[in-house]
Amino acid sequence: MELTVTAKSYVRDLFCMADKVDVKASVAEGMVSLLPGENIVLHIATGNVDAMLLVNVELGDPCVALLEEHEEMPVLAIADVSVVGNLPSLSSTDADAVRQAVRYLYDLGHRQIARVSGLESLAHSYIRDSAFADVATELGMRYRCLHTDYTPETGSEATKRLLAFPEHPTAIIYDNDVMALAGLGVAASQGIKVPEEISIMSWDDSFMCTAAYPNLTAMGRDMVDTGKQAAGLLRKLIGGERVGHLMEEPYELRARASTGPAPAAE
Repeated sequence: MELTVTAKSYVRDLFCMADKVDVKASVAEGMVSLLPGENIVLHIATGNVDAMLLVNVELGDPCVALLEEHEEMPVLAIADVSVVGNLPSLSSTDADAVRQAVRYLYDLGHRQIARVSGLESLAHSYIRDSAFADVATELGMRYRCLHTDYTPETGSEATKRLLAFPEHPTAIIYDNDVMALAGLGVAASQGIKVPEEISIMSWDDSFMCTAAYPNLTAMGRDMVDTGKQAAGLLRKLIGGERVGHLMEEPYELRARASTGPAPAAE
């Protein structure tokens, strides 16, 4: 079976690693949009794709309702079950992973932490932000959360803002690897030692995390397995099988050199 999939940009990596399930993925960036759904309707009407993969779902995303109305088009949403309506979905354990990360920093003695998040409109950002606030409050930690567009530039700017506070955080969790790397650069430029004076964590592991100095602690998952799982579910949907709401394997906290005990209070 040859499968053609439209998806947004970051799914390119997910499907490039899914070749062992005999899937040909043709990823057209922007074809499945979180904006008005003309492109989706066009693909459904012309039948030029076999299935759609919906990613980066926003809170109250109109694409969800639109795709629910067109049951003839197989769709798999990569998003939390709370935001996908009746669409089949593959979800990650974002809230549990946030709790694991924050408790890890708490156990290292950190009591003032920050989160450099992605776009506030995205459902997974909301889920992570909420879990971050809940567990930090539960543990009696002081916290801040800044939103960015995931780029190194906005990651750097957020880091500078956080470090400008008289009592700045002793640990920062970034929502992707490139922002965490940018945070390392800002700390170095200001003469702040990592991890002696500030701990830095990345969300989603990558080779860049292990190539950085110091190596970045990260919340990681098996993206190869996720790609295989998503592609396999799409094939089932195309074949007429029913698919419900499934979960990915849990995140794994991969502790490395960029995190350490909180600095002693002066």
